[in-house]
Amino acid sequence: MNDPQVLGTVFSLFGLYAYIRDPESAGWLIASGTAFVVSVFTKHNLLAFPAAAGLHMILRKQWRGLTVWSAVIIAGSVLLTQ
Repeated sequence: MNDPQVLGTVFSLFGLYAYIRDPESAGWLIASGTAFVVSVFTKHNLLAFPAAAGLHMILRKQWRGLTVWSAVIIAGSVLLTQ
């Protein structure tokens, strides 16, 4: 079976690592958002970690970080769907 679950999980875990490493840094948020986009486009059911990171930023009221992170995810999604 050609199931990319492990590959998607690797990208998802890297995205989580990049977010936990420094949630205040724009560079790590860009890396996190990029990894999450690749993981979701690799395996569509890997939404738990990106949702948790986004919810964490909302609960912490980290609006600048949420804006950067969301912009990377939206741009990556647009690029990968074309």
